[in-house]
Amino acid sequence: MTTNDRPIQASLMDPGSSPPAEIKTHPETDYTYAFVDLNYRRENLIKALQYFGLSSQKEGMSTAVNSPNRRGSIISRYGRNAERIVEGAKNNAEKLMIEAESELIKATGILAIMDSGLIKEPEAKSLAKAFFKDFKEKYAGPVNRKARDQKKAQLSSKRRYRLPKEEAKDTSA
Repeated sequence: MTTNDRPIQASLMDPGSSPPAEIKTHPETDYTYAFVDLNYRRENLIKALQYFGLSSQKEGMSTAVNSPNRRGSIISRYGRNAERIVEGAKNNAEKLMIEAESELIKATGILAIMDSGLIKEPEAKSLAKAFFKDFKEKYAGPVNRKARDQKKAQLSSKRRYRLPKEEAKDTSA
């Protein structure tokens, strides 16, 4: 699976993910290639964006309860359970951000590259942290809803990625 002696390359997944990442060595160049299903990468990115949206909704509960205009309606709606529900929403928002980070890391392929030995764990963690920080700044939170929705729409509208027939042959010997 090469194009002009370069792999059709996308993100890799951590061990145990489905579909599995493939790391192959080109028979003529001894160059190591990393392959993964581009559709799976797209799905990981969409999931990360969805988790950002859900986290934003949960964080909205904390914001609303601290607003003088909305606090009364929340307390009247949830009664004595209001504080517990707001705390639960805050905890769920944090969990959703962890899920978003996990999906993004799968999409970047950092873990599989680390597992291949091409980079060491400290570098992998540093790269993953930087990727997530950038992605979060661009797409997380209520101020980024439009950008997040546009990116989800873009990713959702793409047709399935397929190799041209002449490139679909496995070149590993």
